Amino acid sequence: MFHIVKFIEDNDTVGIVPDNWLIGGSHTYWPPKSVSKQKIETLVRKKVEPDDASWDVTKVDIERSFGEYSNMERFLLLKD
Repeated sequence: MFHIVKFIEDNDTVGIVPDNWLIGGSHTYWPPKSVSKQKIETLVRKKVEPDDASWDVTKVDIERSFGEYSNMERFLLLKD
């Protein structure tokens, strides 16, 4: 599953995280700022396991959830 989340501590910026990055439904792991947006998208799509030693933990609100990444992409395209 993939989730559209709002990053509470980052001016409500919106992002996408796989279910294995979520912590208790209110926090998520997130790669360090040195990781490019393109690389983050790849990590999300592949549901790469987070590195809890080097990744940040940040508070989020889950806006919407999708079983497949492609369904989420279609939703975002239609929303724009």
